[in-house]
Amino acid sequence: MRTTDEQLEQVLARSEHLRSRAAARRSAVPYALACAACLALIAFVVSTMPQVGGEVAPPAGAAFGSLALGGPTMGFVLVCLLAFALGVCVTLLVVHLRGK
Repeated sequence: MRTTDEQLEQVLARSEHLRSRAAARRSAVPYALACAACLALIAFVVSTMPQVGGEVAPPAGAAFGSLALGGPTMGFVLVCLLAFALGVCVTLLVVHLRGK
């Protein structure tokens, strides 16, 4: 049998553990919102991709780098950058949740 002091100590330890887990869940909310925002932004850009950069013609005699960013390829570059940002957000969210 445990004494009253030992039981009280265990109850307080469990209470502190539950508080720390709740705080970890609350701190994960911004990461989850960032992931959702990146996903929504990617979906929006993909749906408007034919309009992104479709009207802009590359200047004559432009270097290859500026050709890659002109015209319809700009939409693909933008989607790739946003997908990378989404991957970073998801990675940070998972690392944060696993660390707690």
